[in-house]
Amino acid sequence: LCQKLIEKCNEQQRDNMLEKLANHFSHISCDRQGTRAVQKIVGATTTHRQQEVFMSSISRESDLLRLMRDSNGSHVIHAVLDKFPLSMVTPIFNLAYKTCYKLAVHQHGLCVLKKCMTLAKPKDFMNLSEKVLLKVLQLVNDQYGNYLIQHIIDRSIINKQNSTQGDRKESDTNGDAIKPLHSKLKSHYCGLSRQKFSSNVVEKCLRVGSTDWQADIIEELMDRRNTSGTSVRQLLEDSYGNYVMQNALNVAAPSQASALVGLIKPQLNALRKSIRKKWERLIVQKMKIIAGEPLSNGTPPKQQHNWSNQGKQRNNYQRGRSSRQNQGQNRRNANKKSNNGNAVNFIQQVYPDPYNPNVPGTMQPLHDAMMRSQPAQIITPSQFHPSSQMHAAGQLHHPNMQGNMMAHFSPQTTYVQQIGYPQHGQMYLDPQMSSHVSPSY
Repeated sequence: LCQKLIEKCNEQQRDNMLEKLANHFSHISCDRQGTRAVQKIVGATTTHRQQEVFMSSISRESDLLRLMRDSNGSHVIHAVLDKFPLSMVTPIFNLAYKTCYKLAVHQHGLCVLKKCMTLAKPKDFMNLSEKVLLKVLQLVNDQYGNYLIQHIIDRSIINKQNSTQGDRKESDTNGDAIKPLHSKLKSHYCGLSRQKFSSNVVEKCLRVGSTDWQADIIEELMDRRNTSGTSVRQLLEDSYGNYVMQNALNVAAPSQASALVGLIKPQLNALRKSIRKKWERLIVQKMKIIAGEPLSNGTPPKQQHNWSNQGKQRNNYQRGRSSRQNQGQNRRNANKKSNNGNAVNFIQQVYPDPYNPNVPGTMQPLHDAMMRSQPAQIITPSQFHPSSQMHAAGQLHHPNMQGNMMAHFSPQTTYVQQIGYPQHGQMYLDPQMSSHVSPSY
């Protein structure tokens, strides 16, 4: 209702609404439902006066920090940053600079801080980045802080491209924070590559960094001063360092790649078989790229194992599938090979259970199959032949006969006689039965 009122009211009514809610915006914004109404109000503001009233109501630092770190209030801050001019949201930028460490390690505060960096001018971006990089070694190992460092790398590349397109001279104010970041991380790349969160940052540097930056990182990872290759072996054996080394091999220049391959090969025997095979394929592929050979015949085909000859014989055996799934696949393949999917073929492929009068329900499967093969026919007792238990197609046993019709059907039957059944709502007519007695079958 409130959102509809915001849409339909005029400017004067909207001004009155903002003045009455001015002291309650910070509380309403943290509510799960109230945050939607506040975001609607922010989007509906059209005058400078309305935006000033709203910003003055949330500009207190305690309220603003609470909104930045709240799961619902942070959406209001994002709406304000998208809607209001930068000159109006200065309190948000100032508080983000002041509390950047608290925001960087918080799930929702991180999103607000990244938004501020995206909207900031190059000079403001550099000021905020320089303060963040003072604790880069702590943030890079944090579950949320490492995303902020990656965002700084992305924004630095974009700012540098924009400054180049604008024919600006390179300076400290062009928004490129990669050089100070590299200076902070230098001599720590090996240790960071073996950590869960910091390894993502090292991989990011290898993927998007400049050629010189990539060469410096790879040179540090190789650690040529250590002739025993301990550093390379530790990275290859580590669950996170392994991925860093793969990225290093992919982006390495030919001369550096050859040296890196020479350090990796002696360590392959110490790795698990699956990892060793993967590294062998990567090395072959990289050497073909260096030699300029096409990759169409690149990686050798994986050896095909004949799983059907191991253990129990199974058709279309697939590793990781249960026997029930394999049997179902075999049945589906057999049905595809048949000419049609009628009821006779169905009975030939999957035989019903033999009839047993002591086990209820054993008559039903064959009954359903025969009903699908031939519609029911109405018959009279005059069509029965008393001297035989099996009759021509389209006939049934007399109700008074004591015979087991299912005894004439064996699992090897190749064709099922089409036997009629009475349609629903109809009954057999027996002249010997009195009219007031209901028949039972």
